[in-house]
Amino acid sequence: MNLQTSERVKQQLQIAIDSMPQLICLVAGDGRVIRANRTVDRWKLGAVEAARGLYLHDVLHVGCSDPAFYLRLFGQRAKAALIEDRGAECDAWDPILKRHFVIRTSMAARAPKQEASSEDFLIVTVDDVTELRGIEDESRQAAQILSQRVEHEVEKRAHVEQVQSRLLTILDNTPNIVAMADHSGALFYLSRAGRALLELEARTILPA
Repeated sequence: MNLQTSERVKQQLQIAIDSMPQLICLVAGDGRVIRANRTVDRWKLGAVEAARGLYLHDVLHVGCSDPAFYLRLFGQRAKAALIEDRGAECDAWDPILKRHFVIRTSMAARAPKQEASSEDFLIVTVDDVTELRGIEDESRQAAQILSQRVEHEVEKRAHVEQVQSRLLTILDNTPNIVAMADHSGALFYLSRAGRALLELEARTILPA
């Protein structure tokens, strides 16, 4: 591959990365951004060029000085991940930007047998999953409401069956003949006194 072709491929790759919906950054071993894609512009975080040399926390939260903010702590984890040659992940609600982010880091690929060096960097992706989390929350709430309704119906049915059983017990112990029929006139209950008169034994639904 000649130099001209290589440069064209590099430009095409950068265009593809800039078109991705998530924020993609190359982060150096000291935790500072080497390069970021155009999502910085789309999320109205400032100019892409201004992100270079900043920590990821400062790219997303200009002017935030909270040392315990979740993204600062994640930045420390990411630096440790780079040293230990592994990835890191963070799933968190951002109280400043009012968005839910999933942040992942991974080591940039090295050539075979290439040893770690101070020039190694991390690839950091920041996905805005606010809408997805909102749908998941709505689904959980709907499922919870449905579960409560089903539980209520089960309890209601159990109560009705308990009341019905008690009523039949009372009717069975009365000396009077009590009969029940449906709207078509088919008999479906006859008290003990009635069954005794007809020499029936079971206290079950009578055949139509």
